[in-house]
Amino acid sequence: MNKCDRRRFVELCTAGTTFSKLLGATPGASGLAKDERLGPNKSPRQHSRSTPPAGSDDWKQFSTAYFTYPAFAEKTTKEQIKSKVRDAVNSGSQVLMFFVIHEGYALYKSDVVERYPFAADFDVLAEAAAEAKASSLKLVACWMGMYGVGLQVQQHPAWLQVSYEGKPMRDANGNWNDLGSNSMCLRSPFQYLLLQQVKEVITRYPVDGIYFDGLCQLRGNCYCQYCRTEFQARYGRDLPKDPDDPAVFKFRVDAATEIVQALHAAIDELAPSVLLFLNTWGTESYYHVGHDLVRLGQYTDVFTLESNWERTGVQVWKVGMQKQLMVAETKKPVWYTYWMARNPDNDLACVPAASIKLWAGESMINAEAPVAIEQNVFDVDRSQFSTLQECFGRVKEVVPYLRDARRLCNVALLHSIATKEFVYPRKNERAYMDSLEGMNLALLNHHLPFEIVTEHDIESGLDKRRFKALILANAMCMSDSTVKSIGDFVNAGGGLLATYRSSILNEKGEERDEMGLAQSLGIQTMGLVVRPGGGGTAATGREATNWYRVLEGSPVGKGLEGRVSTFEGGMVKMEVSPRIMGEKGKTTVVAQALDYNYAKQATIPAAWWSWWPGQPGLPLIVAKEEGRVVYFAGELDGAFLRWGWPEISQLIANAVRLVAGPPPIEVEGPSSVQAEVFESPALEDGFLCLLSNRTTNPMFLRRDVGTEYHWVTEVVPVQNVRIKVAAPAARIREATTITKQRVDAKFEDGFVHLTVPVLAEYEGIFVRW
Repeated sequence: MNKCDRRRFVELCTAGTTFSKLLGATPGASGLAKDERLGPNKSPRQHSRSTPPAGSDDWKQFSTAYFTYPAFAEKTTKEQIKSKVRDAVNSGSQVLMFFVIHEGYALYKSDVVERYPFAADFDVLAEAAAEAKASSLKLVACWMGMYGVGLQVQQHPAWLQVSYEGKPMRDANGNWNDLGSNSMCLRSPFQYLLLQQVKEVITRYPVDGIYFDGLCQLRGNCYCQYCRTEFQARYGRDLPKDPDDPAVFKFRVDAATEIVQALHAAIDELAPSVLLFLNTWGTESYYHVGHDLVRLGQYTDVFTLESNWERTGVQVWKVGMQKQLMVAETKKPVWYTYWMARNPDNDLACVPAASIKLWAGESMINAEAPVAIEQNVFDVDRSQFSTLQECFGRVKEVVPYLRDARRLCNVALLHSIATKEFVYPRKNERAYMDSLEGMNLALLNHHLPFEIVTEHDIESGLDKRRFKALILANAMCMSDSTVKSIGDFVNAGGGLLATYRSSILNEKGEERDEMGLAQSLGIQTMGLVVRPGGGGTAATGREATNWYRVLEGSPVGKGLEGRVSTFEGGMVKMEVSPRIMGEKGKTTVVAQALDYNYAKQATIPAAWWSWWPGQPGLPLIVAKEEGRVVYFAGELDGAFLRWGWPEISQLIANAVRLVAGPPPIEVEGPSSVQAEVFESPALEDGFLCLLSNRTTNPMFLRRDVGTEYHWVTEVVPVQNVRIKVAAPAARIREATTITKQRVDAKFEDGFVHLTVPVLAEYEGIFVRW
């Protein structure tokens, strides 16, 4: 396209006449007549493309991938592209992910955007496609999306996301940042430019997928002219300044959903075999960048999860949790991207070997395809290329067995989408996520195998042959239909562990007269505990200190009888209800809250230590033993995440064992080791056991990393990890490992017993009988 033609195209886009609407979208009053909010109890619509049969070579489920692009600001040559493809092949990758837009310029023959000036003498994408095909690599064409497009930033400043005052966006601390100040608005004509680029690529080049890094509207919203006009058309009023206005929040979420829906429609029309990849930042992206994963799951084939734990201060185990949450919400594969460079924006040097190995292990154990983001680091520092080769070589051994595989477990942990959607827009997500993360961590610490489910899974009917119990970690918002389904599960013999305010609100966040699951739990509630001088507030119910004593008489308190301890968090007032329980419903009080000793508190009027344990008060934990039901009235799971008191995780583990029965997997090893067993169609007479070792090098723990972070430079090996797996084996034919070390394997009393002599960063064991 010559400059005159391109200028005419831009003028038409700006005028809004080139495309009357988002291509493929069906706008209604809210912009998406067929894409209204599904609700937490409805399943995401499956993609229109056919689903390969179980056990097939479905590359989107699990693969190894190499993500790269030509270097910036230097002449691109064919040899450079061939070198990139060779590295992808030599690394052990099965997929090549390749950027086709460089700072807003095209690396292919485009009619709608200028060619990259350093690669104008040949078609870079055509060369990459030919080399990928010759090397039997799947090819995914990649876009940065709304940012990383310097050309458009310079040419069309009116397309940028801006604040209410019309200035470039700022971050949460009020500072200017590249992400906000140089991000295009998805409601501006930029959306049409992206769609045209995608159409060009999928119709002219043999690509297997397209990927977008950033398709989102940042919190703080955008107040550009396009957003103001569109909001006025949809809602009949001016765009409010408050970014947390419910209509503004929905408007922002709709923007991301609509462009992904349009991309999906264009692909289905022009190249239905091409897969759509979308990068996201886990469940937290719902509020911060407007990613409604349930809705996006209708139009996306594969999600990528970006979480570089060293730079963000996120614990390693949380990456796996986010993957499980995303799969539960979207029912789609999730790939795990990881930077090979320490900080590619400022420091083009490789991360340590231990970091790469830990990432590979985490990818395997969470059935999360690893994506090595190369970012040209191997052009200047190849010190860890052999490490990547080693990891991908081992990961590829398990690839066929993780496709269509199912995790062996006996517990379902509810991820309450209704609760998430209630608390996140109110900037109170920790009220829910602390409990969910604390429960997740306690289960990991005690090696209790579980799978995350949603309300839809519960209402569809949990597989009772697989799931023996359900856990609700402060799942506050719950519809009547979900409550009924849980009640039916319990009445049919399923176990139940619920904590704190689970089911106290309906799916809209409206408070019930009584907790929805009170009858199943065998309790009556009377509001929240808020004591004078306790440090809490009536609004949150969170006390600075709640004391409790573990009583005798229940396996839930095993090993802790007589102990007095504390937790920081709220507590529901409750009493055990014989009327609800009936004669057969024996209920044991496991732990009892202790009132404050107000006499001590009043001894010194200005005493710093103003709360002392006093006389026994309300029940804190009760167990309905015949029905295998346990209820924690206190926010103990959230307190465990915040403070890590080991007695809390022990109470949780004891409760899970009571309600779920013996787990199908038992592990003898430190809490930093995770072991998972996968049943696979490709391994009919056997199973795959994967282990990840998170015993890493930090010399101290810190609550707030700020700008301080350190890479994993070593993983401390663990000796003699023992795994016991329930299996229908009569004898073990073989037990082989991906690291080639010998493991001790034997079958005894209905269980396969494995002993791993040395667990370095990860291990994979194939057991066949």
